Amino acid sequence: IFCCISALAALSAVTIAINRDMINQTGWSIGVMVSLTCLFTAIQTMSVYLSLNMTWSEPLVSLMEALALLTFDLSLVKTECLMSINPVSEHLFRLLIPLVFLTYVALVLAVKRRLVLEMRFAPEFLNASGSILMIFFVSICMSVFDPLVCYAHPGGAYASMRRE
Repeated sequence: IFCCISALAALSAVTIAINRDMINQTGWSIGVMVSLTCLFTAIQTMSVYLSLNMTWSEPLVSLMEALALLTFDLSLVKTECLMSINPVSEHLFRLLIPLVFLTYVALVLAVKRRLVLEMRFAPEFLNASGSILMIFFVSICMSVFDPLVCYAHPGGAYASMRRE
């Protein structure tokens, strides 16, 4: 629950920060946003390496398992404890996470529009959603292509292997 609330607060802050007037933004705020974007991309890229069938040393494995939610990996949440979920439903839920993010961005901007009358909804929504989708690009690609990664069995058949 804490992770969900933190994610929604961060998504709200990013939505508001992205749509600020570029002329009024200070150099350090732009630097912080660029640095955080690079950090998210690095974490997502490391999770791609972690998904490879290799043996990794312990500090790296523990760190990447703790940050698995940034890559839409739901094994950390343990959804199977709450309800029985098959791999297809889990994959569908992973694909719906970006759409939920965009719906929340639209909700944040609708509230902002009620408070600020001169706001134009469409340009701010497109700006915020494009930036957020760029931040989570690696995670979205991993979610889309994860079932297409097949491994050969000794009998000659192929099967998709989920990360455990």
